[in-house]
Amino acid sequence: MDKHTVTYRPYSDAYYSELENKGYVSPSKKKPSGSATQTTELELDEGYALGGVGECERQEVFPDIDNRLVISRPKKLLYWRRRKKTKATLPMVSRLPPFTSLSAAATTSMASSVPDSIVNVTISSLLNLAGVAPGDYDDKDEATKAALLSIQLGLLQRQPRQMRAPLDHELAAKHLPELTEKYANDPEVIGRTATLINSITYTPYFARFVKTDAGKDFVPVQTKRIAQLTDEDASKLSQDQVAEIGQFYSTLLLLQGQDGISEDEKKATISRLTKWQRAYSGTFAEETLERCLAALGVKWE
Repeated sequence: MDKHTVTYRPYSDAYYSELENKGYVSPSKKKPSGSATQTTELELDEGYALGGVGECERQEVFPDIDNRLVISRPKKLLYWRRRKKTKATLPMVSRLPPFTSLSAAATTSMASSVPDSIVNVTISSLLNLAGVAPGDYDDKDEATKAALLSIQLGLLQRQPRQMRAPLDHELAAKHLPELTEKYANDPEVIGRTATLINSITYTPYFARFVKTDAGKDFVPVQTKRIAQLTDEDASKLSQDQVAEIGQFYSTLLLLQGQDGISEDEKKATISRLTKWQRAYSGTFAEETLERCLAALGVKWE
């Protein structure tokens, strides 16, 4: 595998040792003991091809989409190959736009009250908006926090990958345990914590974390939430939220498989995903839902 060296600062001695012991990082240089601000170089696995579209081809076709497997029917792959050959590939982003669950009036009101500090995207601000840590946005209501989190993730997504990757990788390496605990206790099918986790699922840290005891329950939990959605609750989700659910769930299935899913939950989940797929035909939501269905073993004629 190719190696990519990323510089982080700072790491505590204890935390760095924990990462090293778990095999999450392979240090090219030991961090001197007792130095709180010593730059540490970590070699991160990059470009781990997990199947699907060829890695080199996918990078050319999806230059602005993070490292995710694209599971799709052959005709979809042919579509993207044809698109690549016939026209310039337009920039594509996987991050959902802000305020996806708000009405137009609420969006206008929200936009007028967005704090200036929102442009300062930090790990602390993201954790605060996701409900994992205290911070400057504690006084905001749930809907406002969700909207502000979407704004910050959107700002990050507009940055070149080499600029946002250090933040994403550090967020994943240092905070996945508490994010996962919060996610497990959040009953929403796509809440703020899931949205933040979804933004870092492309990192090698996440791919490794879901293989540990602490991260092994993502697929069973997310499957149960989708399976238990009533028609009324499902109707309240926007197209963009459904697309994000599909994106998140397809990545989880790719990394963890179907272990821990009951047959009844699988059937109910496939039924819900199929209903959404029909409702959002021809959209990005349909693309993400097809990845989920393919990963669950659904076959098309």
